[in-house]
Amino acid sequence: MNSRRTFLKAGAVAIGTSAVSYSRIIGANDRISLGLTGMGRRGQEVASVVAGLKHSHNVEVTAVCDLWSVNRERAAAV
Repeated sequence: MNSRRTFLKAGAVAIGTSAVSYSRIIGANDRISLGLTGMGRRGQEVASVVAGLKHSHNVEVTAVCDLWSVNRERAAAV
């Protein structure tokens, strides 16, 4: 009987520990995903600011739009 109680306590600790680790997993609801329109000079500045915040605030540019193909392709390549 004593070994069963010891086993149950150990199992409860293991379950509790794994549940705590789930709180550290960043999910899609915690991520900021931006789409930028107009990738000229100002758009590039915004993209560079976002790149600087990528790890500290979990933000990234996921889409770009520009009528001028040169700007659009340059931004998409980054």
